[in-house]
Amino acid sequence: MIAFAELAGFAGSAVSLVLWWPQALVVWQSRGDPDRLRGVSVTSQVLLLLNAVIWGAYAMSTQSLWVGAPGLVNAPLAVLTIVVLRKAHRHPESLTSRRQTGDGPPSMRPPVVSPHHNRPSELVS
Repeated sequence: MIAFAELAGFAGSAVSLVLWWPQALVVWQSRGDPDRLRGVSVTSQVLLLLNAVIWGAYAMSTQSLWVGAPGLVNAPLAVLTIVVLRKAHRHPESLTSRRQTGDGPPSMRPPVVSPHHNRPSELVS
């Protein structure tokens, strides 16, 4: 029965470990686009950080490594996400104006519409 409990704890920790990776990846890839970041909640990231701290304290007091292991990865991801969200929400107008004027990297330039087609063509460098 102890082996099952250990296996279940390890499996639960493994799932918790990778639970936030997809969102962290989307936030990192969208860090220059405040519009794409609007749906990401700072509150949920703060709760994730608090969760990691509480489980970490429990893991240290009970000497149960796997209980606190996900927090070692998820806490830094939460902090990074909060920083990216704060930056994006602090300066959204500068990113929007750069996108409208065509300044900045090609990914931020507006599409050029060809007079011969009704769809955007490739971006002009």
